[in-house]
Amino acid sequence: MDIDGIKDKLQELSESRKLYGIDIGETTGTTSHFRSQHVIPILPQLNDDIDMVGFDDEKKKIVQELVDINNTNRSVISIVGMGGLGKTTLAKSIYNDLEVKRSFDIFAWVIISQQYTILEILKGILSEKSETSSEDIIQTLSLKVFEKLRKGKYLVVLDDVWKADLWNELLSLSKC
Repeated sequence: MDIDGIKDKLQELSESRKLYGIDIGETTGTTSHFRSQHVIPILPQLNDDIDMVGFDDEKKKIVQELVDINNTNRSVISIVGMGGLGKTTLAKSIYNDLEVKRSFDIFAWVIISQQYTILEILKGILSEKSETSSEDIIQTLSLKVFEKLRKGKYLVVLDDVWKADLWNELLSLSKC
């Protein structure tokens, strides 16, 4: 591809970014500003009427597994792959699916990102927006999460997870 072709492609990407309302935060060096862990990104392509191309079979399979009334055990479904493949779009489409909405009592969507604390994840599951206080110790919040989730069938989405160890960290809290 020549220089003009690259310029044309960059212009096309820039116009697509504006069209879909994608805001690219300011960056300093190689680090960028981090998103709030309590906000689900609401982009036009992530609304309830997502028209996804190429993930229909995967979505159908995951929705069927989630709403299976014979499955009474806790299930973990991982959607993994390189950045930009549409993992969050697929998860958001499943999260907003009417059949899924009817099948669960409790919902939580927590954005993890590269830097996270267990405290913030627990607050995200509880949907607490408060600042950390002296009473916000991990054991206390773990118990609150346990109490919340035992009230019904729940779907918790952990989005933008960078470390496989996160799940083990969360499981270890149940032993506290």
